[in-house]
Amino acid sequence: MPLVSLKNVTKIYANGVTALQSLTRDFEAGSFTVVIGPSGAGKSTLLRTINGLETPSAGEVHVDGQPVTHRDLRSIRAKIGMVFQEFNLVDRLNVMTNVLAGRLAHRHWSWSLGYLFSKSDYEMAHQALDRVGLVDKAWSRADQLSGGQRQRVGIARAICQQPRLILADEPVASLDPGSAVEVMDLLAGICREDGIAVVANLHQLDLTKRYADRVIALRAGRVIYDGKVINMDDATFKEIYESNKDTHGKRHEHTDLVLAHA
Repeated sequence: MPLVSLKNVTKIYANGVTALQSLTRDFEAGSFTVVIGPSGAGKSTLLRTINGLETPSAGEVHVDGQPVTHRDLRSIRAKIGMVFQEFNLVDRLNVMTNVLAGRLAHRHWSWSLGYLFSKSDYEMAHQALDRVGLVDKAWSRADQLSGGQRQRVGIARAICQQPRLILADEPVASLDPGSAVEVMDLLAGICREDGIAVVANLHQLDLTKRYADRVIALRAGRVIYDGKVINMDDATFKEIYESNKDTHGKRHEHTDLVLAHA
């Protein structure tokens, strides 16, 4: 059974925009998938639909065999770590408390009111910070860190959650190249060493080539490529990001590319 399964998933927003169109795909445990495509292709909507932040207009989503429904959202999200472009840290709190927030998915909601955590939670958070190289920053305020350090805190928080899946939405978009590689190395290591599936949205084609086991390309909510990164060349990447035009200069948003699947 795949870890994540989407079957005929369509998402149409209230303003009439169709973000996903009859999307059917599976994601296996321990796989590192990079989702690429031009802005507005549906990449973020895909991740938000897997996590239950968006409800499909049609179709079904399953995570670890459970349907993603409002009734089961808490148990579903306990299995999914999120890494955000803007980090989503609480700036006024120290790094340790931000990392410990990953344990709240496994605790009664009342624990969050006073940031109550057990000794084992602190041990787990310390191990997560050690893994991302930030033990020395454990008691620093989050707003005192650099962008790369803040994203590493976000990854430590995800590790502390002990997820089956990590969804990373443009995790390196606001980082310098060196910090971006550090963050991607961490995500790839988690995937490889812990068997945690990673699905990451990226625009950086060099990082896609370096880290992805599998690439899914979206355009206008449709999958136009799904295969191994080794089978993609620069011309393929260019074709994915370029708009097709007819003789009147209009975009063919729903024209699928004929690309060989791996």
